Amino acid sequence: GDGDGPPDTSQPGPSFLTTLWRFTRPHTLIGSAIAIPSIFLLASPTYASFFEARSLASLLYAAVPSLLMNLYITGLNQITDVEIDKINKPELPIAKGDLKPSTATAVVLIALAISLAMSVISPSFSTQGLQVALWGSFVLGTMYSLPPFRMKRHPLLAAFCIVAVRGTIINAGFYSHALSSAFGAS
Repeated sequence: GDGDGPPDTSQPGPSFLTTLWRFTRPHTLIGSAIAIPSIFLLASPTYASFFEARSLASLLYAAVPSLLMNLYITGLNQITDVEIDKINKPELPIAKGDLKPSTATAVVLIALAISLAMSVISPSFSTQGLQVALWGSFVLGTMYSLPPFRMKRHPLLAAFCIVAVRGTIINAGFYSHALSSAFGAS
């Protein structure tokens, strides 16, 4: 400095991309990123057919909106839990002050819009299975976090939401999507 004051010892905050990555709750993204190819492998009539261009394109088309929906659900949960996260999970970006709630809201709304749009815009890849997976996740993920339902306040309802999405809707929806868009079943 110019010698008129103490040296600046403040550290710059994390980059927006680093903050956004932390906001996505990476462990949940990784789970989805592993689950979808696994479901496609189960639906594949042969191991080799999994690696065909149509299958890989269908898989990628399903993965993008799924990961965006995951961002919507985990982000919405953080937006609605800022005060409790300041105590229980102070490292999360909103609770820590690294991400403004208004920016987080914009991020989750954009992720939601792209995810739901992708469920309907492609003549080849917007299957009923993909729509069930994404729209079902949207409905239950929203009911989990937002009033008037805010199901996460009740342990049994919270467990129902998580099991319904992760255990049934995702598995059945992406399996159906793989069969119809990647492997030609109707």
